[in-house]
Parts: sequence; C-alpha cells; structure tokens
Amino acid sequence: MKEDKNIDKFIKQNLSPENPSSEFSTKVMQQINDLELENAKALSSLLQKHTLEKPSLNFTSNIMQEIGASAKIGAYQPVIGKKVWFVIFSVISALVILALFNFDNTPTQIKYLDVIVQKMDGALSYEMPAIISSPILALSMLALSSFLFLDRFLHRKEYA
Repeated sequence: MKEDKNIDKFIKQNLSPENPSSEFSTKVMQQINDLELENAKALSSLLQKHTLEKPSLNFTSNIMQEIGASAKIGAYQPVIGKKVWFVIFSVISALVILALFNFDNTPTQIKYLDVIVQKMDGALSYEMPAIISSPILALSMLALSSFLFLDRFLHRKEYA
C-alpha cells in the first residue's frame, strides 16, 4: 500500500500539461502532406498501368445514330390484324344470334349449327330467373358489347 501511495505521488508530481514546440503543427501538417503526396503518386502509377480505352471523338453520336436506326426497323406489327378481329367478332356474333333465335329447335340447313344449338340448349336446361334467360337481355348485352368493341377500334385509329 505504501508503495502504491509513493507511485501515485510520483505520478501526480510528474503530471503536467505538455507544451508542444512552436513547429509542432507545421511538422504534423508536413507529414500529412507527404503521406498524401505518396498516395497520389501510387494512385497515378496504378491508373497508368490500367488505363481505359479512349473512345473516338464521335462515339456518342455513332451510338445515337445506331439507336435511331434500330427504332425505325423495329416498328410494332400486331400478330392479328384489325380485319381478322372484325371477322372473328362477326362470326361469333352470328353464332350467338343464331343460337338465340333458334329456341323452337327447328333443324337448320347446316349440321354444325345444329350441334352447337343442341349444346346450347343443354347448357340452358336448368331453371334461371326470367330476366336472365330473356332474349331481350341477351340482345342488349350483345349490342352493348359490339358498341364497346367498335368504339375501341375507332378510338385506336385517332391515336395511330
């Protein structure tokens, strides 16, 4: 214990704030500048060893011309044209209208239509509310969908 007190006393006597020399700050800054200069030299030598290729002066304009040329070539062409969609729509509409107006089950001249009508009759064999099974509702839904279909194609022509 007595030795600890002596050590504590010795430390307290020798403790005093250090007074750095007047050139301390300049020496530290000089060392920092020297270190940065060495790092800069090392970086520049590293970059010189691994230089990138320099593009030509008109590199950007060449790339932009290629992009413009490819945009003209790659114009969008739909897989199914408008005329084909109209044909498909008219065929489906004709089949639906024939099926709706053939409720008396009289045989038609076309055998394929007889098969379709028989399948449609089997599908509608359960009891439905009168409003759902009425031909007026079916015709109004058909008319509404055809008007929406035509409206869509007419608006598409305006923006093209």
